[in-house]
Amino acid sequence: MTGIGPQSSDLVVQPSRASKRFGTVTAVDAVSFDIRRGEFFSLLGPSGRGKTTTVRLVADLDEPDDDAVRAKPNLRAYKSA
Repeated sequence: MTGIGPQSSDLVVQPSRASKRFGTVTAVDAVSFDIRRGEFFSLLGPSGRGKTTTVRLVADLDEPDDDAVRAKPNLRAYKSA
């Protein structure tokens, strides 16, 4: 590792403005965050606010409607048409 700060190669998960809608209901609205190797990450909030849907997007169980979710090992990206 060179320089100061985290390197892009340290990224394990990187949702970038990911959204998911179910009909007229927006479950996840443009969520973005980075998880780097060795970090512990949790989602906290009230029931029905999109935590499980966000985890499903990151785990590749659902496709986001907008933009991309990148996750190692293959840094697969989903984009809407």
